[in-house]
Amino acid sequence: EKQQAESAAINQAMVEKESRYQRLKTWNSLEQKRKNIQQDEALYRQLFNHINGINAKKTALTTWILGIYLDEITSYASNRLNRISEKRYTLMMNQENNGGNSKKGLDLEVLDAFTGKTRPCSTLSGGEVFMTSISLALALTDVVSNRAGGISLDAIFIDEGFGTLDETSLEQAMS
Repeated sequence: EKQQAESAAINQAMVEKESRYQRLKTWNSLEQKRKNIQQDEALYRQLFNHINGINAKKTALTTWILGIYLDEITSYASNRLNRISEKRYTLMMNQENNGGNSKKGLDLEVLDAFTGKTRPCSTLSGGEVFMTSISLALALTDVVSNRAGGISLDAIFIDEGFGTLDETSLEQAMS
């Protein structure tokens, strides 16, 4: 009887040991899954932050995408504006991040060849604003046309802005 009791106790101990081993194995597996989920969560949080502008440049994904298109449009517009203004103005995107809590936007500025400095478009005179606007409008048609496989977008601009131009600037804009 004593031997049976010892054998039963040993068997019980073996069953408990196996049970503990299985629980430990299950716990280790669950702990590994928890760590993997935690790593995934960190990646998703980082992606969420980048998409929503919580990043070093403070630029949301939508703003970044629009910036790519605006950069292309600005390039075309700058070529036109440079011709119309007799090489005085070059249109460019403002790449400055103002720091602090401000977010980088889609701001345009002009490089004035007379002063050698860039300045906001809001400082342009009426005729200069018109030349910049028509350059941007025509550049937009260039970009749309290029992205649509070369489809021609014929347009005519009728605007009182033409009246703000001097004779030379009017000829340049018309050409």
